[in-house]
Amino acid sequence: MSLYDFVLKKYFQVMNNLSGRGFADNIPCLRYFRDFWLHIVEKENAELRERYYSGQIIEDEAFVRLAKKFKNKNVIPFMDLCVGTKCTLNCRDCTQWLPYLKNREMFSAKRIIDDLEKLFKYVDYIHFISPLGGEPFLNPEIAEILEYLIEMSNKGKIGYIRLVTNGTIFPKDNVLKCFHHQNIGILVSNYDGVLNNAAMNNKKQLIDYFKNNKLNYFSPEGFKWFDLGIYNGKYGKKKNELIDTFKTCFAHNCTGFYDGVLYRCARSYAVVNIDGIKPAGEQCIDIGAIKSKKDMKSKLRKFYSLRYLDACDYCVNNNKRCQVEPAVQVESRVHNL
Repeated sequence: MSLYDFVLKKYFQVMNNLSGRGFADNIPCLRYFRDFWLHIVEKENAELRERYYSGQIIEDEAFVRLAKKFKNKNVIPFMDLCVGTKCTLNCRDCTQWLPYLKNREMFSAKRIIDDLEKLFKYVDYIHFISPLGGEPFLNPEIAEILEYLIEMSNKGKIGYIRLVTNGTIFPKDNVLKCFHHQNIGILVSNYDGVLNNAAMNNKKQLIDYFKNNKLNYFSPEGFKWFDLGIYNGKYGKKKNELIDTFKTCFAHNCTGFYDGVLYRCARSYAVVNIDGIKPAGEQCIDIGAIKSKKDMKSKLRKFYSLRYLDACDYCVNNNKRCQVEPAVQVESRVHNL
């Protein structure tokens, strides 16, 4: 067993012990840090091991170090940053329900940067931020957005930037230039089976560019998708079913920032978009309504202490989830490039 695996095993044994005795689930700060590592280390394991943390993560005192670093600070462990809701694909099983949204748009760089500036007034640090769409390269101002994120990373406000693309668009030079920053990595989804020739050529050109320039990129093979359910309205679940749905969801730590609002789950935003039903309580945080850092700290603790969401009533239960073929298209073609 490698030192990496040994440390992870030891760490998760400690956290599982705390969970078994009820500590981690009942004390918000413990669950906050536990969920941080479960997401950053476990969910993104292969990507991080290869690209980002190879030298840093092998630390026996990882939890203590992290707690000390973030003491008395407002921290977001992981945040998807939506730069638009349009895509070159139309995937039936999209985790964000993009094909079913009523309003699909691209957010301007000014709009996104203004919202992030407000967020950084009350949040000290975002460890892992992931600009995504839809397809982020559809946004004509993606370079400006990335340049801002790089600036924040240089200032110590952002740890790592992970861009998610389906590879169907080869970006312009000003975007490619951003990829050379040491804290940027690119996840290129592997949907080769549904891409037309133009899209495949763009993806190959993109991968070749990453290889030739020795950039941080990750393109997984054997991509697995699990069906969380297409949008069919509420199921009418009981509380214990909602808790189980949330706890067993692989995306339950995928906090998303959409148009100035921080959502505990991307599907909460989709419910707002489709049905106009805003999540109750602390399931989302409207940055424009925050009064102070103290106010934000209180809201974040409640936000990360939730045991289930309203949106969980729109997803299938754990026992009904099954593996599905990735990127099955609602339409039989890929959008024109």
